[in-house]
Amino acid sequence: MSNINNSNNNNIIKSDAKDLEIDTITDKVLKTIKPSLKDFQKLEAIENKIKDEIYGYKIPQIVDIKTGGSFAKDTNLKKDMDIDIFILIDKNTTELDFEKIALDVGFKSLKEYHPITRYSEHPYVEGYVFLNNNKEHVRLNVVPCYKVEQGQWKSSADRSQYHTEYMMKILTLEQKNQIRILKAFLKGIGIYGAELSIAGLSGYVTEVLILKYGNFKNVIKNIAMLEKKGKVIAIDNIPNNITEKFQSPIIIIDPVDSNRNLGSAISPESLSRFIFGARVFLKKPSINFFSINSKKDLINFDKNLQKLSELLQYILVLEFKYKNRSSDIIWGQLKKLALSLARHLNDKEFEAIKSECYIYNNNLAKVLFLLKFNKLPHFVKKTGPSIFMEKEMFKFVEKNKEKSAIIWIGDDMRLLCLKKREITDAIKFLERSIRLDKRNLGIPKGLLNDLNKGFKIYKINKNTVKNIHNQRVIHDFLFKDLSLFDSTD
Repeated sequence: MSNINNSNNNNIIKSDAKDLEIDTITDKVLKTIKPSLKDFQKLEAIENKIKDEIYGYKIPQIVDIKTGGSFAKDTNLKKDMDIDIFILIDKNTTELDFEKIALDVGFKSLKEYHPITRYSEHPYVEGYVFLNNNKEHVRLNVVPCYKVEQGQWKSSADRSQYHTEYMMKILTLEQKNQIRILKAFLKGIGIYGAELSIAGLSGYVTEVLILKYGNFKNVIKNIAMLEKKGKVIAIDNIPNNITEKFQSPIIIIDPVDSNRNLGSAISPESLSRFIFGARVFLKKPSINFFSINSKKDLINFDKNLQKLSELLQYILVLEFKYKNRSSDIIWGQLKKLALSLARHLNDKEFEAIKSECYIYNNNLAKVLFLLKFNKLPHFVKKTGPSIFMEKEMFKFVEKNKEKSAIIWIGDDMRLLCLKKREITDAIKFLERSIRLDKRNLGIPKGLLNDLNKGFKIYKINKNTVKNIHNQRVIHDFLFKDLSLFDSTD
């Protein structure tokens, strides 16, 4: 009996020791990622200046101006600071006037901060202010939404004011810091952000998770224990028939709107990375999980690439420029493009093992494919029907005898033929398909004009891999999860 008690005590000691180790790590992380009072005061001064300017315009349709996002809720990170200023517009304003006011006010109020138009459901204006001798920058967003009662949403941004009010009322100081730690963890494993390019967890989702589980450690422990799809996370009571209403790998109920599933924006891949990352972190806690230094990705690039140098020849890159549009729209189109072209390559037996899309400055898009074969044999064997299937037998002969090099009856009493492939090179195949048959490939209509203006397809080799953009793309394409797997040692 005493042995059992000793065993239980040892487990408790181990668990407590691991928890202390995690606490030590997260304390160090918080000191690095939490903005200082000086940082806050700088942002507050900018916020007040912009809001005062908007108030000064005296536009009758603008009912109110509110600051939202992580800055308003005091959950922002030192190296990821932004200010979201929402202009609340009268709900009876037409959509045309709504967008006109948003752009006009946005550009005027951010005129000193390099304003540009961004697109979501409605266009909004984004600007940047540089701090600390241009070593840091703060993103400024002037976003329109309608002034509506809770639940009477006219646009997706209408909920934001209620999200901010809810969190400002309920979050404690310690919870705000725990949110920061969770955000840094998600950034470290590459799944922070609900935008389609990442399809991860939004800042608001991190706040909901901390409210539900109390702190970062409990969030990680609960996520690590997920055993199947469809887990429902809710601050309040779980609504009836929720799993029938929402279909996603994880269901997270918006406490401000129970008809909204925050988990729908989280891709299966991102959720899988969250679960795997949580399990590895609990097994072997490390401050490296919280790194948000983008330069670290390339530190071991050459070393990793040497192991896979022969793989490069099987990576094809489709590259083209696209006309400016909403980030989520272009990402949605690119993901569909990658899927349709991968399917097309599979149909012709090049076998796309993996595909990903990427965007760089100057509206440059890249779609990468890892192929099992970049060249195919000139001939392909086709197996036909059994000799006992009379009608099918004659159809097979009629269809293939002219186009086949040879046709014969095999030992298994089935008809066979050897047909010559028209194209055996993957690059030539894709080029011809996109130039001559793009409308039948399932390519999104929004990309047809972009591709008509020009594109190029090339293999990765020793020369193309030297390009810094290609290095970042290839690192992400091949080694994105390598740090997680290495951490299991």
